[in-house]
Amino acid sequence: MVVVFILSLAGEVGRCVAQDAQVVITVTTDNAPLQQGQEILARVPQGRRLSVFEVRGDWFLVQATVEGREIKGWLHKRHTRVVATNPVPAVTPEQKEKLTESAALRERAKALWEKRQYEDTIPLNQKALEIRRAVLGAEHLDTAEAMWALGLSYDYTDRYDEARPLQEEALRIRRRLLGERHPDVATSMDELGGLVLSRDPALAKRYFEAALAIRQRELGEKHQDTARSYESLGNLSRDSGDYAAALKYHERAWAIRRELLGDEHLETADSLYYLGEIHLLSGAPRPPRPICDARWRFARRRWERIIARSRPP
Repeated sequence: MVVVFILSLAGEVGRCVAQDAQVVITVTTDNAPLQQGQEILARVPQGRRLSVFEVRGDWFLVQATVEGREIKGWLHKRHTRVVATNPVPAVTPEQKEKLTESAALRERAKALWEKRQYEDTIPLNQKALEIRRAVLGAEHLDTAEAMWALGLSYDYTDRYDEARPLQEEALRIRRRLLGERHPDVATSMDELGGLVLSRDPALAKRYFEAALAIRQRELGEKHQDTARSYESLGNLSRDSGDYAAALKYHERAWAIRRELLGDEHLETADSLYYLGEIHLLSGAPRPPRPICDARWRFARRRWERIIARSRPP
């Protein structure tokens, strides 16, 4: 159970009604304190939207990304305003078991995704979506998450016609329930941009730029999702022949990943690989071509080594 606050016409928090729901708040005070007891863990910027995990009196338990770190703590209601609720219908014990099964399916799919076994994620994500639609209905954030995941599986296995409707529907639901500034909305935009890139580069660019703006504002510059936005814009620029812009975006993504993940991480190796590739494609005099070739070969070896380590025995 969580507590849903019903808003009065004046926008003040009114009476409380206890029911099953997911609640989204927006921070209305600049640098609102995120606390654990009397300790201030971090300061949350004004305008940030956050999902509520628990309510105790006048306090919301939330998780916020601050300076690239995920921090869980308590925000006082005076610093917030409720902007969305995501009702969960009453469920039977059997339906609760089904939702537990759906969550387990998604975890298995995520593990396979990390190993880049994309085809194997499809039946798991299909079943998870089927369960959530049946139990929660179509207009629910968990259903949208399953739609997004299945659309991504289809995208990475070249099933464009099946991927796009799911991704667009997930974006629509997230926009309606979370608003335009939520990081999950940015995630949907970024994936949709990648999906339509080869067919409509102008639309892809609008999605990528909108996603980057949300992530910079809500997550900060030094965050893995912000790096992914730079990578997306770098790949779009590369494909359009704008190698100078592509290098700028990929250099930024590489710098963020090196700082957050270290050199021996697959995403850092991906960035280095893209940089070497763009240097070769552009024929840029700086750095000299032998250095370009060496950088590309080094990135390729590192990428293959990390991939090999990630495969199951």
